[in-house]
Amino acid sequence: MKESVRFLLDERGNEVPLGTISSIDLKRHETVSKLLTQAITLQEHIQKQKKSLLATIERFLTTAYEKNGLKYEGKKGNFTLFSFDQQLKVVFSVPEDVQFTEELQVALQAMRDCIKDWVADGKDELQFLLQDLMNVDRQGRINRYLVIRLLKIKSNDVRWQKAQRIIQDSMQVVKKRRYFRFYQKDERGNWNHINLNFSDL
Repeated sequence: MKESVRFLLDERGNEVPLGTISSIDLKRHETVSKLLTQAITLQEHIQKQKKSLLATIERFLTTAYEKNGLKYEGKKGNFTLFSFDQQLKVVFSVPEDVQFTEELQVALQAMRDCIKDWVADGKDELQFLLQDLMNVDRQGRINRYLVIRLLKIKSNDVRWQKAQRIIQDSMQVVKKRRYFRFYQKDERGNWNHINLNFSDL
């Protein structure tokens, strides 16, 4: 504790003289403050290192694309890079975070109506799909993989085709995340993951 400090602020913002605070409370405050300072410094360092790792990977991919007359634009995809001796591996993934506008619910209602009519006409094999369409979570969201399945189903029903077009128009790429994982082979030939766990930084 700095000698110039004569008081600490409590949870209400009140100034509490050091002389009225127990030694263990002062030591706890000092310890927590020190730990948080170190943690924030470490986080900033990891963030810088992550940016450096990302820049290194993307420089290589840019070079690899240019060698083949192409331009690397950071689009979604998965890349696996190996060292020459195949003992080291880097996995780089760029998935897209896709969300849908309110038009999705309009399209899904149209699709429900279509499937109900089809089931009434004897196409019972589509009953399971109708059930999936009914399973929307509490926030009104729906599994995007189910949506992709719906886009792949072909039908001559103009209502279905229109609903598919509405879904495609409602899709929005909110952001792209970038993940990379590092591996090294052990003496048994198994890949060991070098866990950095900074995907959220």
